Amino acid sequence: MTKDNTQDQIDKNEDQVDKKLEDKKTSNQDYEIDLGQVFGKIGKGIISMFTSLFDLAKFLFLQIVIFSLFIKKNALKLAIGTAIGLIFGIALQYYSSLDKKYESSMTLSPNFGSTLQLYKSVEMFQSLIDLKNYDALAQKLNISKEDAESLISFEVEPFLSNIEKVKAYQGFLRLADSITETKFPFDDYFENVSVIDYGYHIITVVSRKENVFKQL
Repeated sequence: MTKDNTQDQIDKNEDQVDKKLEDKKTSNQDYEIDLGQVFGKIGKGIISMFTSLFDLAKFLFLQIVIFSLFIKKNALKLAIGTAIGLIFGIALQYYSSLDKKYESSMTLSPNFGSTLQLYKSVEMFQSLIDLKNYDALAQKLNISKEDAESLISFEVEPFLSNIEKVKAYQGFLRLADSITETKFPFDDYFENVSVIDYGYHIITVVSRKENVFKQL
């Protein structure tokens, strides 16, 4: 190999090395540019996030200040409105409770000769309610005055099923003569029967309290 050829080979190798170094340098520069763009975008995102949080906090603070000023400016009106609403609500609840009525009925078969006393007792209870004499009513029924004040009405009426009516009328016919039978047909007979002649009676009690009936 001649000296010129050797020199050319050396120059060629040097050129290749320089080219590789230049390519590597260019690659490093591109990599640095890519990283710079990534960090730049991350930085912008963080700044944008903190800016949004700051704007939100500023908005909330402003709303709190506005609300506080509104409360301070209208405190008297708000207090009066709240008091009126509270009083109205309590009154509405109270009168609604007064409108509630509970009813309970019981069927009794009085002992012989005590039917008339049953009707007199019920009439007396109703009279005490009408007179609003709840102390006496509570004493008679052995309940508290509060429970007595909840009572609205007492009623009693005779009870006889249709079958029992037929049996009672048939018993009447067996004892009556033909003239009496013609004077008292089925319907007329029961219109003339006294309440004390019935074996069963229904007492109906109306109250504003649901749990008072068990004490009667």
